[in-house]
Amino acid sequence: MRTFIAIAVLPVLLGAAGPVAEPQLAQALDTIRTAALSRDAKQVAPLIADAATLVSQSGKVYDKSAILADIGGGFEAWDNSEVVVRDQGDLAVVTLVNSRKRPQTDPARFRVMQVWKRQGRGWALLAQSSVRLPPAP
Repeated sequence: MRTFIAIAVLPVLLGAAGPVAEPQLAQALDTIRTAALSRDAKQVAPLIADAATLVSQSGKVYDKSAILADIGGGFEAWDNSEVVVRDQGDLAVVTLVNSRKRPQTDPARFRVMQVWKRQGRGWALLAQSSVRLPPAP
């Protein structure tokens, strides 16, 4: 198992010197961020496995269509930090802290765990779970 750690926001991760487990995986995370900010869930659809499952901090379970609807709902802010990728061949486990803000809501932070599967030359999100964190100090 190879582990690569980056404690920075995703744009810094993408431009950082040194190893990143999979540049395509880093790009996939950035595509999700961009789609959430622009309300363009269509660009994310190929990155979400058809059988994907997301479990929110409230315990609600989302399938692919619900994940895409949530991303398409729009966000005013979306940043990832403390990104850790554990590349295990055709699977990768990603943990990160996601800080985001929806219109007319307070900012929120979440500890997120994702499971990605390599498919062809890219990656597809299989599963995600999150836990809400207290506001940043």
